[in-house]
Amino acid sequence: MAFTSQVSAFLIANEGYVAQFDKGHLALSPTRKVAIVTCMDARIDPAKILGLQEGDSHVIRNAGGRAADAVRSLIISQQLLGTREILIIHHTDCGMVTFKDSDLQEKLKKEFHSTADHIAFLSIAKLEDSVRDDPFLLMQTYSLTFRTTVAICLFVLNFVTLTNNYDFFDEQLEILFKNWLGDNNSKYDSFDEYQRRLSIFKENYFKIQQLNENYGHGAMFELNKFADQTEHEFRNTILMQSQTSPIHSASRYMKFPTVRDVPNSFDWRNYGAVTPVKDQGAVGTCWAFSAVQNVEGQWFMKSKALAELSVEQIVDCDDMQQPDSGQADCGVYGGWPYLSFQYMMHQGGIESESTYPYCAGLKNPCEPCNAPGYNKTLCGPSVPYCLIKDSCESKLDTTKFISGLKVVDWKAINEDETNIAGALMIAGPLSTALNAEQLQFYHEGIFDPPVCNPKTLNHAVLLVGWGEEGSTPYWIVKNSWGVNWGEHGYFRILRGKGTCGINTQVTTAILH
Repeated sequence: MAFTSQVSAFLIANEGYVAQFDKGHLALSPTRKVAIVTCMDARIDPAKILGLQEGDSHVIRNAGGRAADAVRSLIISQQLLGTREILIIHHTDCGMVTFKDSDLQEKLKKEFHSTADHIAFLSIAKLEDSVRDDPFLLMQTYSLTFRTTVAICLFVLNFVTLTNNYDFFDEQLEILFKNWLGDNNSKYDSFDEYQRRLSIFKENYFKIQQLNENYGHGAMFELNKFADQTEHEFRNTILMQSQTSPIHSASRYMKFPTVRDVPNSFDWRNYGAVTPVKDQGAVGTCWAFSAVQNVEGQWFMKSKALAELSVEQIVDCDDMQQPDSGQADCGVYGGWPYLSFQYMMHQGGIESESTYPYCAGLKNPCEPCNAPGYNKTLCGPSVPYCLIKDSCESKLDTTKFISGLKVVDWKAINEDETNIAGALMIAGPLSTALNAEQLQFYHEGIFDPPVCNPKTLNHAVLLVGWGEEGSTPYWIVKNSWGVNWGEHGYFRILRGKGTCGINTQVTTAILH
């Protein structure tokens, strides 16, 4: 086969490149975790424009740099190769504005006597329209990760300068909001409320862009189920109200040999010790989920049977409190897992999820009254409306307690995170708490906020394992915000530095 003069020239040039090539070690995934979509115009060199080296990014080129033509590659780039940002670059003096689709379709019909009407050539009528429409198309593409780090820049060809990022116009953000409402099955009682939530959604859109810029490649944030809530609403509905953190006596701490080394990774999900992720809904019941899921793990360790236990029993019936030190279990307003263990010790058992199902935080919730010994001083006012038929007095059936499951004590684990890892591996999944104010829009990655008060504990979760990404160690944490939040209901947080107080209230139930 004869080569054209150009291919021959390319082969000669390649020999020189091979002679000095020293980058065969580069990983398959781009190091800067970005995918760039731009035009095939021969005058544009993305590497030179953006200062890219081999291995830095994916560069997807087509006529006009059109997003619709790049979706297949972008899905592969994000879902299989780990990119987290998309940059679209359009440019002035683009050939795609010089014709219409119909012009090219007619030309093909005349020259080849066949129709090309089924082909969308994606010509550009106005450059400003493509700059606006292409990023919005990607934001609506279901198969792409629903995040807001889609940026578009305009390359001014004659001056070889790149403009600042173009923002979406209000009408595009409202369409995005309407799509979000459909995806989350959300609706409002009035047009005024719709407008208020739309305004919050827009503010959160730009806030998330800033978060993704600030966090770099560590963690990513998205317009998730909490996208129409202010920070204040999130703190007051999803997180627990602030209480004084307990100080446990020395006798409460688990005693085991000092741990000097642990494996690089460990995950109780791989051993069947963790039940499916649940959703607490729009109430502060995370403490009950954390406690119950710890007991589920302890029961698995003892019986080798994984059972889903009743969170609602704890929410409805647990009125344990320590007024002298300022802690109490407060139903939908918050509580402490260690007090839940004391409730289970006192009550003598717990029902299954199937006999006493969760309902407090659902969209059509039950209306339980506060537990009999509810402490208004520590917990605040009682729920404004409740039904006896939905309450502990009417629903609890001790004959339905899981046979053989009896909590007889509880222990705390000291704050040394190597010791916590050792206890986790030995004892099973552990209850813990943290400051979760900045987790509202978390999507994936290792959560490591630059500032996070470790003493403001407002959310309880379950430690199920740990691992490392590159040289960065992390905890694997089960949350109670549903499988569509975070990493399929889980999140990862930096391990070893007490991030957000994740190491300060680690506890576990002890079974008979």
